[in-house]
Amino acid sequence: MRTGSEAALSEAISAWDGVLAGSAGTELTAAAEIYAVADLLRGNPSLQTAVQDASRPLARREKLLRDIFSGRVSAQVLDLLVRLAGVKWAETDDLAKSLEALGCQSILHGAQARGALGEVEEELYQARILLKTQRDLRLTLSDGHLRSAARAELAEKIFHGFSPETRALLVRATVTSTQSTLTSAIRRYVRAAAERADHLFASVSSAVLLSAAQKERLKQILQKYYGQTVTVHNYLNPKLLGGMRIHVGDDVIDGTLASRLAAVKEEIKKQS
Repeated sequence: MRTGSEAALSEAISAWDGVLAGSAGTELTAAAEIYAVADLLRGNPSLQTAVQDASRPLARREKLLRDIFSGRVSAQVLDLLVRLAGVKWAETDDLAKSLEALGCQSILHGAQARGALGEVEEELYQARILLKTQRDLRLTLSDGHLRSAARAELAEKIFHGFSPETRALLVRATVTSTQSTLTSAIRRYVRAAAERADHLFASVSSAVLLSAAQKERLKQILQKYYGQTVTVHNYLNPKLLGGMRIHVGDDVIDGTLASRLAAVKEEIKKQS
């Protein structure tokens, strides 16, 4: 998204948080309704254009939305749609993208309200690692030849032990996996959870799992470096041989033995 659209989305999320705060327990239902609207808009380009057509008076666009969605979504979600229709989005698909983000934020708001945001963040991370390492499962859940309902049902069965919020997000990532890769969608959810909790997210891969003391030490180092609270999530990757690779946002700190060996081999090639 361009800067203008990002700013509009940020304002919408802030306002929507206020609405959800007064409607505790409705977050998952609201998210499902928002996602359904996003799907409808993406499947109907003419409707998506009509809703955003700035040459048409906002009152007419509001009437169009109310005619279509009254009785199909809650009054709060309908009011949200009207608000979003009044935004001058930079790109046609920005409205649908914003709805995706608002659906995710609705779910995370519910998790935060019941004190489970950290749990959801960790579960999403573990699900992403599982899918990265289990290629057949990842391909099955992303198979566009399978009906989205069938893939969603499979995701529910696989991740049945996770919290309701995590399952809802994983199912959504599965349903939309033809639009972006499954693991990248889950990564966005993890980042969104970390941002909502107001901390940075550090993904640490290592040849041997870190001890609790090592994780705490690394956390303190990263917090001192970034000047912000950091959560450290660690997963096992024997291919690294030794050391660790750390991802914090777009930053990558590679101190693995495998990378050092690769660098040495490259240097030998240059000298030969």
